[in-house]
Amino acid sequence: MPGYQCLRMKSYKIISIVAKIRAIFLFTATFLFPLCAFAGAYVGGSFLVQPVPYHPFSTNYIKLGSSKLYELANGISLNAGYRFQINKYSLASEIDLGTFTDADGNLTYAALKHYVSASYYLALKEKFGFYVVPNSMLYGLLGLSENSIGDRIFSTAAYFNKKQISFIYGAGLEYYTQRDSKVALFVEGFYFTPTNMTLYSGGAKPPSAYTLSTGGLVLQLGMRYYFE
Repeated sequence: MPGYQCLRMKSYKIISIVAKIRAIFLFTATFLFPLCAFAGAYVGGSFLVQPVPYHPFSTNYIKLGSSKLYELANGISLNAGYRFQINKYSLASEIDLGTFTDADGNLTYAALKHYVSASYYLALKEKFGFYVVPNSMLYGLLGLSENSIGDRIFSTAAYFNKKQISFIYGAGLEYYTQRDSKVALFVEGFYFTPTNMTLYSGGAKPPSAYTLSTGGLVLQLGMRYYFE
């Protein structure tokens, strides 16, 4: 029961943070909308690329206790959002879902062999941009993400799945093609910084699993389409 109450408190805290981010965006949008040269929704997709693929220079890792597995973070992502533009400035709120294809491997911890994996993330991003030239924009971003991590202990039935909450921050460059201003190519990098807030979705709860976390840099290369 104490564990359940703790989980509920953490859930309420996460919901509160998300609600504050949403309230800030809606409050800002209320004042920005009448001034906007453009306001509209967009959708996009990208490839996830590990900038530095091999240890010891890799930035991406899954951590179990004091042991780290440096892994690739390749995959794909889909995103959708709503953007406001005033002169050379842009404000956007975005939901981004990414899946990893090869972020897994084996670790030895507490004399036991573990198979650990990071399967996906779901992020809420707030982006603030500036057009350096009419068809190119630089932007920074802040947000929160939920990262799904798994840990299976070899030779046992014990399996643990963790939903880790991370702060994310990063930057990007967006380029609008000359032939169609609705289509934009972009490159974006953001960094996962693990927090102590987690949501557990099932499986066993071996003591070692409580220290399971993931973090690192993700690079996106993709395309967005803006609706009128």
